[in-house]
Amino acid sequence: MKQIDSETVGLAYGFLGVLIFSLTLPATRLAVAEIDSTVVGLGRAIVASLLAIILLKITRQPLLSRKHLSSLCVVAAGVIVGFPLLSAWAMRWLPASHGAIVLGFCP
Repeated sequence: MKQIDSETVGLAYGFLGVLIFSLTLPATRLAVAEIDSTVVGLGRAIVASLLAIILLKITRQPLLSRKHLSSLCVVAAGVIVGFPLLSAWAMRWLPASHGAIVLGFCP
């Protein structure tokens, strides 16, 4: 049996990540049709935060030093408020295809 090289595995994981992320706006659009957009936006951030905490505990990652806390707060503002909450608000009034065009311009 031939072993798959690490580059191919990385490419497959990358493809899977992009595929899953591409479903973000359509799923958000469906969710905000039934649930308040603030609940959808913050709810997904809270669920992701809980999963991250569990994973960090399982892998026994060390706590951040004080010098990294300000950077973490900046990232958290974008990851918790910036993307999920604002995209949920946008999906309330816009089609997911419009949001996909905007996301296509993001790095």
